[in-house]
Amino acid sequence: MSSLKELSGILKFQDGIFDITYAGMERIWKFDGSMNELPTQEQLNKALKTVGYQHIQLDETQKSVFLQLSKSKVSFGSIGKAYAAQRAAEKMKSKGVEHILVNAAGDLYVFGNPPGKDCWRIGLQNPFRRSKTLQSVCVKDEAILTSGDYEKFVFINGKRYGHIINPKTGMPSTQNVSVTVRGKNAELANFLSTTLMLLDKKQAKALAKQDPEYKIWLVQSGGKTRRYN
Repeated sequence: MSSLKELSGILKFQDGIFDITYAGMERIWKFDGSMNELPTQEQLNKALKTVGYQHIQLDETQKSVFLQLSKSKVSFGSIGKAYAAQRAAEKMKSKGVEHILVNAAGDLYVFGNPPGKDCWRIGLQNPFRRSKTLQSVCVKDEAILTSGDYEKFVFINGKRYGHIINPKTGMPSTQNVSVTVRGKNAELANFLSTTLMLLDKKQAKALAKQDPEYKIWLVQSGGKTRRYN
């Protein structure tokens, strides 16, 4: 309930392109090797009718959540790990732990620094050459995390479709390969990384300007890396 309440403001950004009710799309998109053709427009339209964060009804008195749309589903996959990482780090800090790095399946949150070091040195993975890094960055008292389509995707008719789906169209991202965001709030960083995966160059630049304190590395499908802030 608390995480849903905190999300209510974030979900209003970008006209619903970040939407935790996108999970209804899992009925038509499969990334387990079983899918060999694109969903029809009819299937997309039907699935899109189950999407819409505006139709999540929270009742704080009853501690209940009601999904008003039939067959609607909620997934915290896009932000859950980051949320858990920051909460775990904050809990440890409150208990007096001074050197903290929480790794929630690649979503990192750190406090302090390693003994004898000035900061935590984190390598940003190159999505095209997995054994290489794009850059090494110095991180302290903040989150750093990546959204990308280079680990979970499907090839259909020679084209790759990633697992991050645009809830407005029902189609996956194709123009960006990965987005790494570094900043104080893990949930906001995860919102930015997921949303930026679905935006074009102009839209991405505009969104990045709204949160200048968050550092962003965006890798496009053509291989170019763009830095914001």
